[in-house]
Amino acid sequence: MVNLIHNEKGLLLFMATLFFLSGLGFYQPHPVSAENPETLMPNSNYPLVSDYANILSPDTVNQIRQANEKMASYDDQVQIAVLTVNSTDGQSIADFTNDLTLRSDWHPGSKKYDNGVLIVFAKNGGKNNVRIATGTGMEQYLPDATLHKLLLENQSKLKSSSTSQNDQGILDLFLDVRGGLCG
Repeated sequence: MVNLIHNEKGLLLFMATLFFLSGLGFYQPHPVSAENPETLMPNSNYPLVSDYANILSPDTVNQIRQANEKMASYDDQVQIAVLTVNSTDGQSIADFTNDLTLRSDWHPGSKKYDNGVLIVFAKNGGKNNVRIATGTGMEQYLPDATLHKLLLENQSKLKSSSTSQNDQGILDLFLDVRGGLCG
């Protein structure tokens, strides 16, 4: 009986300490912040790469930039944007991406041709959800079946718990999408 009382007091003290520390901001049980698709803005320095989840290496960012600069020299000015976020806050990746694309801020490519592609990667507590959204001008080049195939081909890296594997998976997916357009 004494052990039980001692354990209950210890548990109560532990819980009180956590409650106190969380009130001071020292302990945060959910440190991952969710991005709001209604207010999330593209990176002001380079809008085609917005790495809010801090996954992409400088080399990956540079490769994406260079590929987009090369595509921008073509008449149709295709663009492929990449966005990483920590969390969609319980929203499905499809709904999150749809909410983003309702806003003009997240429409890469030429407005005239509606030929942009948006790759969205959300950590979502280790679930690593990915979606590729295309403008209507891209659907003939990147139909849903092709996008599904590209996601499956890169799934092991995209779903990995390793940030460096995620980085490589996002780059590979970007290059595969680009290959589907320029190939």
